[in-house]
Amino acid sequence: MMLVNENDELRRDFGIKSRDAKRILKCRQQLCIPMPALGEVFCKIHDKCKDNSDEVLLTLNKLIGDGYFRTRYISNPYDTFELSKRLSNKRRDNRDQISAMDALILATAIVDPDCTELYTSDTKLVSDSNVSEIIADYRENNDYDRMAVIPIDKIIA
Repeated sequence: MMLVNENDELRRDFGIKSRDAKRILKCRQQLCIPMPALGEVFCKIHDKCKDNSDEVLLTLNKLIGDGYFRTRYISNPYDTFELSKRLSNKRRDNRDQISAMDALILATAIVDPDCTELYTSDTKLVSDSNVSEIIADYRENNDYDRMAVIPIDKIIA
């Protein structure tokens, strides 16, 4: 989590060093955060940083305000929720299940015509062929550019 101070619990929990955090902020493109993902980040910050969550949330707000990140709203609710349902239902058993929140985050990115990359720490989203197929079908049917789901360590490692 690049949004926290050097000695913060989240940084320690995820093993991210100061230089990694600075590197993500120097990406060649502006990063977008789907609103469901931002909500999840806020909840995790509140859970993990009880003593200084206000400071961390203010830092996140400043990064968004300064243009390091853009927030993306659900632009097409019907398609977003239909895709979210498909993504979370296409599982053989609970071990492979994509959570409702992850499905909603992914669906929000899929229906965004400007999104071509989604960075995630969830290996299920990166490696699942059903996910890749759903993304490709939707994007092709709507004449959107292709979209890739990329492990987040590609930009912070």
